[in-house]
Amino acid sequence: MAKLWLTEQLDRQPFSYQQDKVQSIFSTIDKDKAKLQSYWASHPDAYQSMVVHNDRRHLQCALSFLALEDRTTMDMIPTAQKNEIDKLIEEEKIKKARAYQEACEYVHRCALGIEKDMKNCGLEANLLIKAHSILCSYDAENYRSKARPRFRNADDGLIIIGRGTFNPVDGDLVDLRMERLFSLYNIEWYHEPALIKGVKFLVEYIRIQPHLDGNKRVALMALNFVLEKEGYPSIYLDGSQYEEFVQLVDQCLLSRDITPLVLMLASIVERVQQSLQSKIILYRTTRKIERLEHYEEPIEQESDDFVY
Repeated sequence: MAKLWLTEQLDRQPFSYQQDKVQSIFSTIDKDKAKLQSYWASHPDAYQSMVVHNDRRHLQCALSFLALEDRTTMDMIPTAQKNEIDKLIEEEKIKKARAYQEACEYVHRCALGIEKDMKNCGLEANLLIKAHSILCSYDAENYRSKARPRFRNADDGLIIIGRGTFNPVDGDLVDLRMERLFSLYNIEWYHEPALIKGVKFLVEYIRIQPHLDGNKRVALMALNFVLEKEGYPSIYLDGSQYEEFVQLVDQCLLSRDITPLVLMLASIVERVQQSLQSKIILYRTTRKIERLEHYEEPIEQESDDFVY
């Protein structure tokens, strides 16, 4: 059976989605978003704690990525050397995780409008180039070659994708394709739901491969920027979801139908929002206990629903 490949004709076709298949889960996540936003508006301290300064979530994102990487087999290396190499690998992974966490936090601050140099910014080239630069900062030796202050061009080396269904866009066409992508996002997709335009952007970003390394990670950060900019929580993939994600990206590129990937990512958004609701209930319970223990003023009776 011949392997399917992204042809030039397919590459020119627009992405689409099946509205009837996503309508139900979109309705659910939008209702949950409204509940959460109502609570954040009444309890800014909880918003600061659970959303603005949620560093743990970015660390989870970084660690989940590291769990996806294959460890090089070292069965043929003598034990003494193996232990030393293991130590170096772990140190490298810690640096990589820290850099990924910092990149996620940077995009998060930009989305919420609290990054000094990028207040009120939209999804733009400078944002993603800076995020990629932070992402590559762990690798001091190759930093200059990977984290250039631009997208790749004809002067850069070739990118070879070991597995997949397409070749990256030629270096001399990357800037043109990225300009077109930002134009689609800001104009043609402007009124579409956040997750729809975010997924379209993500898939096309991975198709273009505008960086020498880290394209999927930056694409996921771009998706989170879109989600957080419109009031949804950021998401990340764990090891069990990554293979499905990669397969669905390939499927979207070949079919031009993003519905399956949208449904997968919408289900993650749904779970994150439900988790936040549970944390709010725990947060309120803890606050009540603390106030009772300190003999503060009587506490008004609150309903079981955290939204007033």
